[in-house]
Amino acid sequence: NKLNLKERDIVLMDRASNIDFARPLLEQSSGAKLGLVFHSEHTFGEHPFSYEYYYPVKYANRFDFMITSTKLQAEILKESFQKEGQQAPKIYTIPVGSLKSLQYADKVRHPQKIMTASRLIYSKRVDLAIRAVVLAHQKGANIDFSIFGQGMEYNGLKELIYEYSAEDYIHLKGYARLDDEYIKHSIYLTASITETFGLTLMEAVGAGLAIVGFDVRYGNPTFILDGKNGYLVPFEGRSDQELVEDMAQRLVELSSKDMEDFHSHSYQLARDYLEERILELWNCFLGEQSSRIIIN
Repeated sequence: NKLNLKERDIVLMDRASNIDFARPLLEQSSGAKLGLVFHSEHTFGEHPFSYEYYYPVKYANRFDFMITSTKLQAEILKESFQKEGQQAPKIYTIPVGSLKSLQYADKVRHPQKIMTASRLIYSKRVDLAIRAVVLAHQKGANIDFSIFGQGMEYNGLKELIYEYSAEDYIHLKGYARLDDEYIKHSIYLTASITETFGLTLMEAVGAGLAIVGFDVRYGNPTFILDGKNGYLVPFEGRSDQELVEDMAQRLVELSSKDMEDFHSHSYQLARDYLEERILELWNCFLGEQSSRIIIN
């Protein structure tokens, strides 16, 4: 099968690390505009690009544009190309998700109600979140923590909760309709050590929750305005115990505060992710390209 590309066409490439898949598009000469969408961290340690992006960087001059989900990644992507001594293609920032509307609680929220939602895998470090909640509880915070999601870490997390005798205030809830759950809580807690965007972070601010999470790229600094709608916990070069202690202290502080300002700042931030705003970004992008779109 052939795409029969024409000059007016736009092609969005996803996961372009597979050169066998990407080569026909990189070599096409139809005049169609070619772009790459970034869905993951593009750097690796001190290296400006990871192996996953070796070919896109090698053939960067074949791309007309690139798209990231956050402004922070767009900035670092430009810096990465500079380190490689290359000119970056035009970079657009278009969030990978959107909100149909803001969600408001019809009852008074309790500041002690905390939640998280994710796949239960190692990189989400839900174990650190559990330890932080336990420590905050030991410090006198009357908090309740609900964990939504499933994954290979489920049984280990269940055992950890049991070891701390925390079954009364830490709950593994499995899958649930999250739209119904966000508005029952006041704080969203994330211990993830990598989040390129973070759909649940976006949904949490869309429901007005305060967020506590590590200062890691890219989603957390995008959705957590430190001291305004939550707290960014310094991450680099710190031990697990230091991270747990700092996160626990933030939970103690938040759970005893008047949360109204935190909720207000989250709602304000979330407005930039309403569906109509994201459509404006796509329309602006398409307007500049003056073409129809083919999704690859």
